[in-house]
Amino acid sequence: MDQYLASTLSSGQRKVRICDVNPHIVCSLCAGYFIDATTITECLHTFCRSCIVKHFQLHKTCPTCNEKVHETQPLLTLKSDRTMQDIVFRLVPNLQREEMRRCEEFYKAHGVTTAGDGHASRSSSNAEVSTHIPVNDESLSLRIERHPEWEEDSRVCKTVKQLYIRCSSHTTLLHVKKYLTQKFSVPPILEVELLCNEIVLHKDYTLKFVWLAQWQKRDPPLVIHYRLRVHVG
Repeated sequence: MDQYLASTLSSGQRKVRICDVNPHIVCSLCAGYFIDATTITECLHTFCRSCIVKHFQLHKTCPTCNEKVHETQPLLTLKSDRTMQDIVFRLVPNLQREEMRRCEEFYKAHGVTTAGDGHASRSSSNAEVSTHIPVNDESLSLRIERHPEWEEDSRVCKTVKQLYIRCSSHTTLLHVKKYLTQKFSVPPILEVELLCNEIVLHKDYTLKFVWLAQWQKRDPPLVIHYRLRVHVG
């Protein structure tokens, strides 16, 4: 039996078959509904975040149109599409709930237990460590450290060696950079640069993406280093 989606129009309600909508909300790489929908900025084609990241490990072109992306850092051309993901979760019944269930099963299989409020804990033979694992739009613990190769700068009012923040896993690094810029009163001639595992992070990356791409095999919290460089452009 066909499933229908009811959409409210000016003249009333109209029933639309979900099979007519599927081509717009299904990832062409995994043939499933978008999870963590991510768009290539060069051509605006959308995929699951994990699918397109795996694709870029072998290919530097869009899977749909073969548009070339950045040769050395293809992930810079990716941008989280929150609007599309919200649409998918609204249109497909129980998809978000099922995704959360799969995430919880994954964490439990790896010795991590999650609670309803987004908190998690990992058991250890020596101690029990409180952690925050990103699940959908839940919170994440972030430790920001001054890069070891960067010293205090007289042009900056103040800096700190370590800073702990708890925020949404969908927070972008642009927000983190703005926060540090205001906190340290960084002058216009300088700008904040963020790194994880010595890799410079793009401002449009979300913390969840950085966690999955750079940190998921390490213990929480997510550690990001900051340093200042002369503003270009």
